[in-house]
Amino acid sequence: MRWHLALLFIFAFGWVSPSAFGSDYKHEIWTTTCDQTKGFHDGDTLTCVSNSERGTFVVRFAGLDAPETGQAHWRVARDKLREIAAPGTVAECYKTDQYGRQVCRLRSPRGNDLAETMIREGMAWHAVRFVSEQTPDERALYAHLEGEARATQRGLWAHPDPMPPSECRQLRKKHQKCR
Repeated sequence: MRWHLALLFIFAFGWVSPSAFGSDYKHEIWTTTCDQTKGFHDGDTLTCVSNSERGTFVVRFAGLDAPETGQAHWRVARDKLREIAAPGTVAECYKTDQYGRQVCRLRSPRGNDLAETMIREGMAWHAVRFVSEQTPDERALYAHLEGEARATQRGLWAHPDPMPPSECRQLRKKHQKCR
């Protein structure tokens, strides 16, 4: 875990550009079981503790983008992820993001796609920015589920105009508040 913090520190202070590791940060796909899930930062980030050689690592959920910490509905999304990402969750990781987190598809011990659940329940947006990393089936399903959640005003879609997390991140870079 300490090497994750070291990388984050190095990138944050600009000592090494993330591009030094390749433009897309992709690596060989590997899979492990999260014997414990903890450290739920928001609705798309958690810590996986694996008894395998992978050990403990931070996961950035593939396929979705949940409200940022402090943003409207973020606690509800975080709590839903905490509820569905139980011990035994399987992480299929294919990329390291610019913050040193593993980008992974997550499946419940029963094999359910957790991104599908989060988007269906209105806890997150379909991450269209990364559609090239999704299978055609995932793209179609996630887009459909987001449209359905919007139409039925589930979760964050019950708000009249929810702010996408990407807009919130841009405002925060300018030291402005987001909703």
